[in-house]
Amino acid sequence: MKLIITLLILCQFLPAVELPHPAESAAWQKIAARFSGEEKVKKDAKGKITGVSISKLKNSPKSSATCSVKLDSKGHVTTVSSNKAAFTNDEYKYFAAFSKLKNLSLWHNGKYNLSAKPGTYPDHDGAGIIHLKNLQNLTIINLAGGSLDDKGLEALSQLPKLERLGIWHIHASNEGLKHLMNSKSIKGLRLGPNWMKKQNHESLQYLAKIPKLDSLSFGETLMSYDILQSFLSQTKLKSLDLGNSLISAEDVKKLQAEFKGVKIKSAGLAATGKYLKKVWIRKIAAEWIPKEKIDAALAAAK
Repeated sequence: MKLIITLLILCQFLPAVELPHPAESAAWQKIAARFSGEEKVKKDAKGKITGVSISKLKNSPKSSATCSVKLDSKGHVTTVSSNKAAFTNDEYKYFAAFSKLKNLSLWHNGKYNLSAKPGTYPDHDGAGIIHLKNLQNLTIINLAGGSLDDKGLEALSQLPKLERLGIWHIHASNEGLKHLMNSKSIKGLRLGPNWMKKQNHESLQYLAKIPKLDSLSFGETLMSYDILQSFLSQTKLKSLDLGNSLISAEDVKKLQAEFKGVKIKSAGLAATGKYLKKVWIRKIAAEWIPKEKIDAALAAAK
């Protein structure tokens, strides 16, 4: 029994898997050191490592936190994906070692609190993304479902190669989204404010000024023909996905007829009503959306 316990203790101090490139391997060692679970390694037919994953945060062993990396044929890390891993701003430095990194997706990074004000979680507001400004292959970033804040958006706007950005269910405000106007590379953007007023359709005035934006997904908020007609008149969008935003079918048809060069789609008012049936969501929406509009969505969902 003592031997088993000793072995278990020793396993916690075993070095992480060695990746092919020294700097990248050292970075993975630091990332893996945050976890206590056993590493899972994927290899190709020739025995080359194609991916590594690990779970169980040391400071939160009961959480479902995970982190994984994918490697290309030359052994470079090209994708990092984590869930509930709580990387701090300072720990973004680890990812800077992955010189060929293309996709960084940190799902649910930090706490997500619908009532949180900007600056509530300074260690996890995403400002540390600035450490990645020299990565020339980093084109895709997802920081959804966490405490990404206005300062994080300011940092994201400074990444020179970022093309696709997913930032739904975050803490940022409309003022924070203003920073994205400064991005010279963003082409695709996905938003979803969970019906909060602090990050709603009023931000479209800023999004319209993102120079290369050609694809926008913006659900979970109030939309209308008037709001979007003004926005679309200022952009070069090729696609607009309204998801379950609160907008009538008539308004969507009018927009589709007027902006034939833009692929516009909506999940429909029934989908909106289904979402708003959740009492806690409806309470948030009711703080700023007219009751008759919410009632119309609820009626469509019956």
